[in-house]
Amino acid sequence: MDEKAQGIEQIKALILQDKLKEAYDICYKLLLNFPESYRLNKLQGKIEKLVFKENLKKVKEDMKAIKPLWKEEKYDEIIKKLTELQKFVPGYTGVTKEIEKAQKLQLKNKKHMQKNVLTQYMGQAEEHMKNKSYAAAITTLKRIVMKLPDYEPASQLLKEAKELRITQEIKDNEFLLKGKEFDKIAEFVKHLKSINPESKQIQSLIKKLSKKEEMARKFEKMDFEYKSFEEIQILYQKKKYEAAIKALEEYVKVDKENFKALELLDKARKNFDKQLSKELFPRMKELQNKFKKQKKEMPKEFIRL
Repeated sequence: MDEKAQGIEQIKALILQDKLKEAYDICYKLLLNFPESYRLNKLQGKIEKLVFKENLKKVKEDMKAIKPLWKEEKYDEIIKKLTELQKFVPGYTGVTKEIEKAQKLQLKNKKHMQKNVLTQYMGQAEEHMKNKSYAAAITTLKRIVMKLPDYEPASQLLKEAKELRITQEIKDNEFLLKGKEFDKIAEFVKHLKSINPESKQIQSLIKKLSKKEEMARKFEKMDFEYKSFEEIQILYQKKKYEAAIKALEEYVKVDKENFKALELLDKARKNFDKQLSKELFPRMKELQNKFKKQKKEMPKEFIRL
């Protein structure tokens, strides 16, 4: 008896013994060598039908075992178990329909749960808003928006909560905003932006603060210049014209349009010239007298030009 005939007889015997896996393995190996064998192909089809029938019987039993899970609404577990069973009976619509049924019920259940959770969270958020606990309201509403980005009531209430929190923060930090600690104010504005960077309220506040800082810097500069100019005027009043001129020359480099400083500089220069003249005239007179005396005493030492 040849290999093929011997194999066919062995496969038939194994089928009778209900050893379908072993029968299928031998059939599969023989078909690799004899792919066109009618008897082997027929035997393979018979084994597959028997295996499917056997698997179907077990699958139906397992499906009955799953029934309690339906009452418990454990749809995730049901879908998982049915998907595993489907592998053993491909094409069997009974499992497919059960999976579809479980998926529909799962979706319905999720929507119901979402609705309950949504109602609970929205209730919490509204309570926080009522108590002016805007930070807590924002946290709760963000959870809703994260899960349901298209849920308009939550998105709208979140915007409102953010604006009210910003208003609250500005009011609580009114003393800081009225002061001149601009570095701390900048940090506070940064904090406000973290709540809502697009807030018109913050934009308006930034404009006000910018003007305030600009004016403060201007007044600070003016105050400094006033004190410096005041000191220069004292030098002028004390007739220390040379020192006043040096100070004024530096001063007008910074503030070129300060006409009082320019006017005082002109006066200081004129008075300094007069001062020099007054100081030099007696000295020159003294030198002239000394020269005349020497010339009189020693006329031969001097050459007439």
